[in-house]
Amino acid sequence: MLPIVFRRSLLWAVAFCLACCLGCAGSNLNLPKIGGQANLTADEADTPPSSHGELPPKQAARACMAAAEEMQNTGRAAEAILLYEKARSHDPSLKSVAHHLAVLYDAQGDSTKSLVEYQKALECEPKNANLLSDWGYYHYERKNYAEAETALRKALAIDANHSKAQTNLGLVLAAQGRFDESFAAFSKVVGPAAAHSNLGVLLAKQGRCEEAKQAFHQALALDATLQQPKVFLEYLESHQGPNLGPVVADARLR
Repeated sequence: MLPIVFRRSLLWAVAFCLACCLGCAGSNLNLPKIGGQANLTADEADTPPSSHGELPPKQAARACMAAAEEMQNTGRAAEAILLYEKARSHDPSLKSVAHHLAVLYDAQGDSTKSLVEYQKALECEPKNANLLSDWGYYHYERKNYAEAETALRKALAIDANHSKAQTNLGLVLAAQGRFDESFAAFSKVVGPAAAHSNLGVLLAKQGRCEEAKQAFHQALALDATLQQPKVFLEYLESHQGPNLGPVVADARLR
């Protein structure tokens, strides 16, 4: 538990930041849960606002970061973007802001701003495995497979157990038709049975139905309790043609 004085100071800071950044819209927002996310020092937490109601810059920046993370975690991308931008205006030295903004702008469909933020983030943190994994996925979505693979292998060189980077690498390799390598990548995260199922999903999405069926059968031979390959096999065996429908289109990997 945080000290009461610290919690109250942080709560006030977050409320202030929301009001400044969002104006009237802020009155309709729920205040974020306070759990120390802003990483204020004890001195910063005890620093009162100025006589004009303004927080010291670093304290305001961390308050905005805490609020932005809460907005991002609850799917409120537009509010999160405003708050991260405000945090950076208060404290340009914050390294993680660009990474957050890169992901959010990409999710909002703004590829140009996302690319700018990724470039800023990579300049600040070139050896951040989480960042490199997301950078690799950014390229995967745009079918820049060589660039995606390079970024993901850099991430795994930094953290060999980075499951998200390993999964993203599996996606990239499968997209290039390198299915054996893709299977190996997935296996490191979810094991051989689920890895076969993942490949089946990707093959089905590519319209390679017979190969997908084979992958699903291999998955069930290793683990008969898996539900995903059962559902897919039932669907694929009852549907024909290139339009495989919503079951395939909306499928998720394990």
